Amino acid sequence: MAYNYFLRGLASSARFWVDRALELTPTLEGAHYLSGVLYFGEHDLARAAEELRQVVEPGTTICDAYFKIG
Repeated sequence: MAYNYFLRGLASSARFWVDRALELTPTLEGAHYLSGVLYFGEHDLARAAEELRQVVEPGTTICDAYFKIG
């Protein structure tokens, strides 16, 4: 649901659902990825990098995560 809101340009709704997903499943790589992208869009680069590191450090199939953290 969070990703659908993100695609529609509704960042605040996407943030709500991403945060909810991370509450329920703190290791969900897709939620950390989208959280990082949302923080990047908010110009909070430190938090974006922190979220994206949680995706790339254990290894991931989300290829774009490596690009975004760079």
